[in-house]
Amino acid sequence: MSSFMLPIEDASTVKGLPKGQRELRALLVQLEASIQKHTHCFVSPTLSNGWLGACFFYCYYAKFTGDPSYYTLAEAYLGNALELVDYKYYKRVYPTDSYDANIAALGVFFIKATEKGLLDYEASPYLSTIEDTLHALCRNKIKHADFSIFSGALATGNYLLHAKRSAKNDQLLAEIVEAIDAKAIQGASRGICWRSPRLNNKVYLGLSHGSCMIIAFLSAVFERGIVQDKCRDLIERAAAFVLQHKRQNPKGLFPHILGEEVQDTQFSLCYGDLGVAYALLKAGLTVKDDYLVAEAREILNVCLARRYEDKLTYDGSMTYGASGVAYLFLKLSELDPEGEKYLAAYRYWIHQVPRNITEENGFCGFRSFFKPDADLFNLSYAWGIIGIGITLMTYLDRELPAVEGLNHGI
Repeated sequence: MSSFMLPIEDASTVKGLPKGQRELRALLVQLEASIQKHTHCFVSPTLSNGWLGACFFYCYYAKFTGDPSYYTLAEAYLGNALELVDYKYYKRVYPTDSYDANIAALGVFFIKATEKGLLDYEASPYLSTIEDTLHALCRNKIKHADFSIFSGALATGNYLLHAKRSAKNDQLLAEIVEAIDAKAIQGASRGICWRSPRLNNKVYLGLSHGSCMIIAFLSAVFERGIVQDKCRDLIERAAAFVLQHKRQNPKGLFPHILGEEVQDTQFSLCYGDLGVAYALLKAGLTVKDDYLVAEAREILNVCLARRYEDKLTYDGSMTYGASGVAYLFLKLSELDPEGEKYLAAYRYWIHQVPRNITEENGFCGFRSFFKPDADLFNLSYAWGIIGIGITLMTYLDRELPAVEGLNHGI
């Protein structure tokens, strides 16, 4: 047996599926076939749109089907990813792309997939190199006040939150928090925010590029017991800034970017009210701020009324689509003691995924909102059918482990 493969308790047994899920299972089989036909599109090692995403899919698919032969594919795709992980192969694909985020995602994947039993691979040499490289890159990002989880210091920060604890790693987490404090922009009534250097220095509020991304990170650092007083103060002031910009539009409570007119806004993992509510709820529960918890739940009650028919969830994908919304509601069900209503929303959004099949094409009818004419993005984990396939598998077999930290740090 390859060192990569895992023992399958009963490889001949087809796993039972929840009643009434035959259509989703049939779709999953079609998605796997499409993924196989399009792996030639991959040119990078990344999780988001490269070979690591394919490896991730087949780690799950082997466990889902009980067929260990799929680990052979996963092993091959991991090998392809590792051959390209050196910086000399790196090419920026989108504005907030970075080498930091790519190798941080590889590190988190190794750590969490091994921990959750999806992967058996001796990754220590890679993790050591990844960690040393991230430490060096992070300080440069701090210098430029870039705290993005994609292009900036929080790419390293997210990795450190999942890596083995050490004095060196805890110290860097503390340095990131101190820099977040030092670079904060003062708003009204002690509120604070940050600019996004890679996005024209605009002030974003959400989970992907803005205030709520930083709030979620600070909450996780607080949970580790690192500079807790500083984290609490920053959380409360950043949350105050976000809440100061709440509007009365139930389909767009918060702007994506400071200064936007009141309008309906995208409803996804990447952008929109749901990510704002998640970050505020996590923060409130973490620092035991009852006011913040109540505000977050009020926002979530509005989010629970959102529907596919609003046409504000743009495809079936993780980043901009129904898969990501479903994922975030699932995480909310695990976070909040009042979680049952979020499980109902999770199930609802899972069943909206196939409604995004709108045409006949090579990707089972799905079309990526981000780059609709690019086969790579229609295929990918972050924007395409690989992420959709993993979403369906973890719904159809709830015994499959969740791998945290790979979706906007969640």
